[in-house]
Amino acid sequence: MSTVLPIEEDPRYEIYTASSGQVSFAIPFPFQAEEDVSVSSYATGEWISIDSGFTITGAGAAAGGTVTFDAGRTSGEKILVAGSAVIERLASIVRDGKFASKLIDDDLDRLTIIAQELARDLDLAIKVEPGGQGLTLDPALEDGQTLMKMGDRLIPGPDAAQIASAEGYADEANKAAQLAKLFEGIWFDDPAALLADTRLSYTEGDENTIVVDVGDIVGLRNSIYSYVVVAADAVLHSGYHIATTGGVRLRVEKTKNGYEVDAFGPPRDGVSSDWNYIRAAVNACSADGGGTVQLSDGLYMLEPGVIDVYSNVKIAGNGKNRTTLKALAGTYTVAPFVGNTIDKFTLADLTIDMGDASYESTYPTVSLVSSTECVIADCLFENCTPYTVLMQGVNRCEVKDSTFRAATARTANSEGVIIQSSAGQESRNNRIINSRFLNIGINVNQYYGAILGNQFDGWAYGGGITLENSEYSGAVTVEHNTLTSSGVELDEAGIACIGIEVWGNYHQVLGNHIAFAAGPGIMFGGQYTLVANNTIDSCCQYFIDGVQDAGLIFNGGIVARYIDEDTCASYSKIIGNHMFDRQGTKTQGYGYLEESSNLNYIAYHDNTCLGNRIAPVYFQAGRSDRSLPKIFGNSTWEPGTLAAGASTGLSFSVPGARLGDIVTVDFSLDALGVLLSGYVQSTDTVTVYAFNQQTDSRTLGSGTVSVTVQKTPQSYTADY
Repeated sequence: MSTVLPIEEDPRYEIYTASSGQVSFAIPFPFQAEEDVSVSSYATGEWISIDSGFTITGAGAAAGGTVTFDAGRTSGEKILVAGSAVIERLASIVRDGKFASKLIDDDLDRLTIIAQELARDLDLAIKVEPGGQGLTLDPALEDGQTLMKMGDRLIPGPDAAQIASAEGYADEANKAAQLAKLFEGIWFDDPAALLADTRLSYTEGDENTIVVDVGDIVGLRNSIYSYVVVAADAVLHSGYHIATTGGVRLRVEKTKNGYEVDAFGPPRDGVSSDWNYIRAAVNACSADGGGTVQLSDGLYMLEPGVIDVYSNVKIAGNGKNRTTLKALAGTYTVAPFVGNTIDKFTLADLTIDMGDASYESTYPTVSLVSSTECVIADCLFENCTPYTVLMQGVNRCEVKDSTFRAATARTANSEGVIIQSSAGQESRNNRIINSRFLNIGINVNQYYGAILGNQFDGWAYGGGITLENSEYSGAVTVEHNTLTSSGVELDEAGIACIGIEVWGNYHQVLGNHIAFAAGPGIMFGGQYTLVANNTIDSCCQYFIDGVQDAGLIFNGGIVARYIDEDTCASYSKIIGNHMFDRQGTKTQGYGYLEESSNLNYIAYHDNTCLGNRIAPVYFQAGRSDRSLPKIFGNSTWEPGTLAAGASTGLSFSVPGARLGDIVTVDFSLDALGVLLSGYVQSTDTVTVYAFNQQTDSRTLGSGTVSVTVQKTPQSYTADY
């Protein structure tokens, strides 16, 4: 060792954590030249060499030296000061030349320093234990890849995404491997064969016994269904698990479609009940936290009994023309599907046919109570029960894109959808949209929500659409529905059925088309109701043969009702409706009528009435705002020269003009100083006058005279 520059055992590096503004960092080992020291900073996960912006002092000093930066470093920055001796000779020995011990000593010091730094770097490298074979790193390795040994080389392996994908394949491969070794190749043909099996057993038996353990997987040939063996004492509550005839209990595994009802082994023979198997699938799905219960194409039979439905469960078929649930004969004293205090239940894409069932009282097909955000979509309800879908105290639920069909229109307890409210169970914000109702209507008792774009064809109980008279009924929008009827439907009390019957306050009845109803097209008895842009076509049909005299309230296309001060149509608006009767018998007595003079503050604007049997309207309400229709007409007119104070007139036809109408006149030429006036001379005839108010003559050439005929309540007694 040189006495000038002592070289001690040292890894020859130091890592510092800089303080804010720090510029000086010690070099804690001796070095021969400035270029024998490297400086680096740690950033973005690696050491980055710093090549400038600093000076190094202390070369050749036994105590080491100092790195001094031109500018202060940031707080927390990692600084690496390391020996990096340049591999070179400092001197050479000339043959027969003068010997210089100092040069030889410096060269030996450099060799020692280089050896120390190589040992340090080798110690940080990947090493093979003694007896192993050296490895070469493949140069094709990219960021993010793992290393994989291949012979004496380390080559690129999979990245994180490939590993995650492989884990999924491994799970599938593991399951396939279990199935492949199952029972030495013994499989089952279908769920029925599995349920009938007596060979599977938890314990040893005769030569036919196949012993299974909890967790074993049972498979079916040519099927996606699989089963897991559960303990012999596993609860079979509500059919959650299935059991073989031999007593082995199995859990049905869900498929990519969810829990398949057919995997539970329903007979599906069109005679036996499949009810309990559907229930088992629903219970299994619910126990798994929710998902889909999938029904296949074809027919499933229901027996009298309840299938409880749960939150986050969807019961779905393959389409309402492909999957059918049909009732077996029997008396149904409960709804087949019942949900109580659930959220986000869905019934979709299937037909439910209750044609072979009989019912006690008013039991529905689907009953949802105190539930939220449930959906019935794309279903066909065939041979509807008295109350097909009953909802009580529900919120934000929907019935959409479905069909409700009854064989005949019942005169009592006949609703495709009924939404009810009571104290503590108020229904709000539910919607019935884009659905069809044949021989059946709907009844809604809720706040807010909407009835949109539905089609009704025949009903014999209340209104095709009824908004109930209740403290819990209000602010529902009934819009763009079409209601048509045969015109002879009477309810159980012998009363002609109404198109849209509205009670409760603040409802909106907009843009609906009601045709050929036995009773009025729209009857409303709720305050602050908006009835706008509806078409009432030939309603009050039951008057055709004069069979029934139901009195005034069943004699109008749109009828404003009065029961008492709280239950009445006061403060409502009737705007832009078209009320006409296109049958020669003129079934509608009036296009619009008001039941009582006790009604108040009804606004009637921009409505049209044609062909009604008695008169266009029957007004009784007091303190009302009525803007009655206007009729327009025109004619060519040449008043000529008018002396001072002279006048001239013209009479011409304006169809619909009646005595008592108010006429205003306009002329296409400048008539300054000439007073224009007009009046209805006789039915369909208007007379206009030009009176010269000037002190000299005025001449008016040929132009167009236009009149506006404003109807009045006194003159508004005929078609226009």
